[in-house]
Amino acid sequence: MESSVGYDYGIKPRLMIIGDMEFPRLLRDGFIALGYGYVPQFGNLSNAPLLIMMFNDENLAEECFSRFNSWCYESKDGDAIAISFIEFETGDYGVCVYPDLQQIINRSIPKIYASDIEPIVVATGFFKKFSNISGSYTHFKSVVEALNFVLAPGTLNYGSILDLGIIKKRVNFYKENEISEQTMESLLLQSCKSNDLEKPFQTPLEAKTDLIEIYKRRETQLSRFFPVSLEYLRFNFKFLQMKNQLNEKGYYDWQIYQATCNIILKYRVPELFDKDTNLSNKQQKDKVQIEVLKYLCYNFEDISLSYPSLDFLLISEICEQIKADSFELICYLDHTNLPKQNLSPEETQSELIRLCLSNK
Repeated sequence: MESSVGYDYGIKPRLMIIGDMEFPRLLRDGFIALGYGYVPQFGNLSNAPLLIMMFNDENLAEECFSRFNSWCYESKDGDAIAISFIEFETGDYGVCVYPDLQQIINRSIPKIYASDIEPIVVATGFFKKFSNISGSYTHFKSVVEALNFVLAPGTLNYGSILDLGIIKKRVNFYKENEISEQTMESLLLQSCKSNDLEKPFQTPLEAKTDLIEIYKRRETQLSRFFPVSLEYLRFNFKFLQMKNQLNEKGYYDWQIYQATCNIILKYRVPELFDKDTNLSNKQQKDKVQIEVLKYLCYNFEDISLSYPSLDFLLISEICEQIKADSFELICYLDHTNLPKQNLSPEETQSELIRLCLSNK
């Protein structure tokens, strides 16, 4: 078989999701002003507040809002496009336009395993500053606190293009000093000040989970995904003999059971681990981890499944799988100090002890 791909059930696989990186160019090239007003009828809204993004080119307006509408259609929510206003002490104000990050996640990850993945979203947005807070802006701000509104493109020649309008429920208003760090608004302001308009935003990694939570999660997930395999192993004499030998070598029960479940899965569904020569080793590993999770979420393990005799199982194979699983756990908790992939079994166990991840 191919070299082992590690999977520790105490942590969540990380999945990078890339948002639409093209729409800011359309706004930079064509978006020139904001307009405010009312639209007599739009969908089920009557006399709704209207926010118009004015473009200097109809084609750019249509292309940009076609993208916005596609996000909203896929999310079934007009707030898939986020709008924020920032008011400056100078009396100026600006608008931030970007894809709602949670909506990107919801569109990209099926609900059945969304809670089992740590998404890392890479997205970008657009910020434009305007001179002087106008009365129209102030009035718009006062009414949309209680009312849904329509966001639509427009041009100086054609006026508003309501065919591409979007009903929005939310819009955010901030003072300059109210912007929180690690937000798209903060990044867009910094990018504007440094003139680095292409800088993407990446959602921060989750705070490292408490070690007790990792152990509890691993126990829960193994019981959830491998209820029959675990019972099978607990009463298999050959496996228990190997487990005792591995214990004597310094391995812990949780490592041995987890690794053996992963090996059983490889033999049961080998196609999950097929190598794609077009992917790098890391991409291949990431792909396999997501495919494994998808399979386990959609395929409940029960006694109708065939279980191989453990004649195929070698202590050396369990050791190799433990090493791969442990490497994933160590990297997750200490990604700033990545270990070498060719750690010996003794070095692997030492790293786990250093991170207080050993005998639990």
